[in-house]
Amino acid sequence: MITNDTLREIVSQVWEVQLGLEFNPVDTPERDTAQVYSMRVRINGSWNGEIRACAGRKGAAVIAKAVFGLDLDDLSERDIADGIGELANIVGGNARALLDGRTFIGLPELIERCSGCEPQSQNAIVAVDVGGDVVVFSSRLRPGEQDAPHRSGEDLVTTTESS
Repeated sequence: MITNDTLREIVSQVWEVQLGLEFNPVDTPERDTAQVYSMRVRINGSWNGEIRACAGRKGAAVIAKAVFGLDLDDLSERDIADGIGELANIVGGNARALLDGRTFIGLPELIERCSGCEPQSQNAIVAVDVGGDVVVFSSRLRPGEQDAPHRSGEDLVTTTESS
C-alpha cells in the first residue's frame, strides 16, 4: 500500500532531484480548476489502481519547463500535457517499485476532468505549491490477484517483481 508518507517522499525526491524545484507541500489540494491537466498511470497485477498527477495550467507549465528545459513562452499545450504525463509516469514507477508482488504499469493517459484527485477517493494524496498553483498527486491502489497476468487490451509496458 502507498501511504501519504510514502507518496510524499516519492514526490519530494522527484520534485527536488529530477525537476530541480523547491518542494513546498500544502495541506489542502485546492487549485485553479479553470484549465486542469490530469494524467494517470495504471498499475495492475498484485496491486490494481492508478497514480494521478493533476495541475492547473500554470503549475503544469512550470513542470513542463523543468522536464523539457524550455522557456515558458516556448511550451506548446502538448508539451504541457506531456510534462504532467512524464511526472505521473516517474511517480507511478517509483510507487510501483515499492509494491509487493508482480505489477505492471501502463503509459500515461490524459483524463478530461480531475475529479478523481479528491481526497475521499484516494489511499494517499499529496499537494504541492508551484508558483501559486497546486499540483495534486494521488494514489488509488487495492490488492489484486497474486501473480496476475496483464489484462489484454490494456497498454501495459513494464513488468517486474518487487521484493
